[in-house]
Amino acid sequence: NLKQWYQRRVRATCSTASLVGDNRRWSMPSDPSTLSPVREDVSSVQSRSVDDLFASGDGSPPGTVQCRQDLTSVGPATKRLVSLLQRMYSLGRSSKLNNGIAKQLFASTFFFINLTLFNTIMESPDALFSWDKGVRIRVQVEYITRWAHQVQLSHCVTNHLRELNQLLDLLSLPKRDILSSSWSALSRTFPALQPHQLHHVLTNYHVAQKPLIWLPPQTMPKGASVSLHLASYPPLSIPTRGYKVSSDLPDLLRPILSKLSSLLSTDTSSQFDVTITTDDPCIGLKLKLKTSGYVIVTDIVPHSPSSGENVKVWDHVLSINGTCVTGTSIKFCKKLIQESEGSVKLTICRT
Repeated sequence: NLKQWYQRRVRATCSTASLVGDNRRWSMPSDPSTLSPVREDVSSVQSRSVDDLFASGDGSPPGTVQCRQDLTSVGPATKRLVSLLQRMYSLGRSSKLNNGIAKQLFASTFFFINLTLFNTIMESPDALFSWDKGVRIRVQVEYITRWAHQVQLSHCVTNHLRELNQLLDLLSLPKRDILSSSWSALSRTFPALQPHQLHHVLTNYHVAQKPLIWLPPQTMPKGASVSLHLASYPPLSIPTRGYKVSSDLPDLLRPILSKLSSLLSTDTSSQFDVTITTDDPCIGLKLKLKTSGYVIVTDIVPHSPSSGENVKVWDHVLSINGTCVTGTSIKFCKKLIQESEGSVKLTICRT
């Protein structure tokens, strides 16, 4: 069964790549400070040719298989790319970037890695469709993949490196196995490759004589582009929770943040204002700050100014007197209530 054999082969290739040569090349530091400084920005990495990017670190000419270690060496440009990704990841963590936005940022990054490298291989004038180059490139991409798994970004690899991974898995098949595999078997094993893309790879594969079992079905569309397009770019959606706002936010920005909080709410029909009229600084509400940043009502004191108003336990308090309190602190909320004169206006969200 080609599919079962292929899965075993991929596991064996990855295991061999981690054991042969310099094992330290596969170790990813958990402490970002141990990474060497990135001396090239994104544009300089992108400007390199595919041979530069996937060249081994020992200075051997690209595409030349001198020994097994040469096939399992990680190129310096690949290490710089992973170092840059680590810098992005560390910056997001240190700045407390919203987790949903951070995941979408890396989803977009891996989408462009997939699109750029896939199209570079497919459109390369000196076709890279051979076993030795396929294994060489597969090792470089596996190095990036292992970093993504270590920082819990496996979903980016699964969802946004699918076409590139299956293209490299196809090229990494030993020649005797790919020559004995029929068109239908290859198309079932590598479903991420469209029929015209698979046909392009097999047509340009480095072999003296193409086997007849590689012939595609007559119904395959002709003239279709073998490149990936931006049409499948992952959409950006603004998360509605998980924000943490500093309590020393300038007063000028608080009305804007209050409106933004209203827009981010999943159910705007459940938002309403409640005005509590009282001269007492204690309005009878017990509030709690959740880890998500929302201020919720946990208890209402009987016979207090709030007991007769439209306020219920577990209501979310979005703002007090027009000042956003999401992501602040209970101390800050008390200060706003105590500074009120005659009445307190609460913006409530009821889920």
